[in-house]
Formats: sequence, structure tokens, C-alpha cells
Amino acid sequence: MNRVFLIVICIITLRALGSVDAKVPVRNYHHYTYVDRVRLNLSMGPQVYIGGHTDIQYGIKNRLTPAIQFSMYQQFNPYLAYRLKLSGGQFRSVFAQKNSYLEHKFSTIGASADLMLSLNRVFSKKSMEQIPNVWLFAGLGADAVQGSSPKNNGGTFPVFNSGLYVQFPFSKSFDLTAEFKGGVVSDDYNGFKKKDLTIDGLKVNLEGFGSLLVGVAYKF
Repeated sequence: MNRVFLIVICIITLRALGSVDAKVPVRNYHHYTYVDRVRLNLSMGPQVYIGGHTDIQYGIKNRLTPAIQFSMYQQFNPYLAYRLKLSGGQFRSVFAQKNSYLEHKFSTIGASADLMLSLNRVFSKKSMEQIPNVWLFAGLGADAVQGSSPKNNGGTFPVFNSGLYVQFPFSKSFDLTAEFKGGVVSDDYNGFKKKDLTIDGLKVNLEGFGSLLVGVAYKF
């Protein structure tokens, strides 16, 4: 997987060196100029597992783990864009079990497809090459999980994710990006069912994760 990311980075770099003076293709819809170029984005950052009888007193910072994401997206009309994503990372779940803690680590790799709504188009008519662009997105995908628990080791689980994605125009070829993403997953995703453990007798119904990713997008 690391080799794939290195190859992608090399390709983007070579393309960037040859397109410094390239003109930006644009379209104009009702005085709103948007760029319908294909964009590749590589980003990474921290993520945390939430729910699933995780004891809040253990502290969120102790459950932070790294994540990485590679995506391709394109705006196909003034309001909407589609995005395809490959993502991977690790999770750490901590459970309260009587007077002790039970910790479980597992890794994931997955793919998903998103539909993105341009909030800039809704509230502004300025070019997306001149100001930061905010997208609201939602999508479906599947994650393959490897862990120590037989309930999730080798399993594939559906994932619903949504959040905000922001482009910061940097040059004709590059954008800086930031993304806040939340995901909703099935009960077995972390290898424990709700009936197995509780927090002070309280069952938590929602399980999922949150992540904050920063990165760079290359515009073809």
C-alpha cells in the first residue's frame, strides 16, 4: 500500500512540473465560474472511535489513531461533485469492564463513493479558484477489517460517512485541503457487541468514528 501512494505522489509531481503555465479550463453557469477539472487528493490526520461502550473517562486523546485517505473527485455541474475514496488506518477501542479496562486495536482499509454539494455555489457566485470552497458530502462504502477479535477479523462492514470538505486554492495546480468526517458503522465493526459490555449499566446505541484530515489536492 505504501508503494502505491509513493507511485501516485511521483506521478502527481511529474504532472505538476509540466503544467505550471497551464491555463485553467473553466465554465460559466449564471455568472458563477467553477472548475470541472479532475482532482486527486492525498490527506492524513487523527481519528477516534466513538460509541461501543467506550468509557469517556479513559479520554479521547488516548484513543486517537492515524488515518490516511486518497481520493479522486470532479465537479460535474455548478452544485454537485462526485468523489471516489480509498482510506485506511488503525483504531483503538477501550471498554470499561467492571473495575478494569479492555483495549482492542484493529486496522482497516476501505473504499467509498460520495456525493458532494458546493455550499459556495449556494451562497456565493465567486470563482472556486479565488476563495476557499466548502463542500457538504455524504456517501456509502465498505471497510475490510483486521483485528484480534474473531467477530471483526477478516470481515467487511458497510460504512456511512458524511462531513465537510474544504479546498483552499493555492496555485493553478494545487489546493490545500481540510476535511472533517464522521462515520456510522455496524455493531461488530470493533469486534464487540453492545450486549457484551456496558458503561455503568448504560448501553450506547450509536457506534462510529470521527476524523480530521489535512492534505494536498492536485488539479489535472
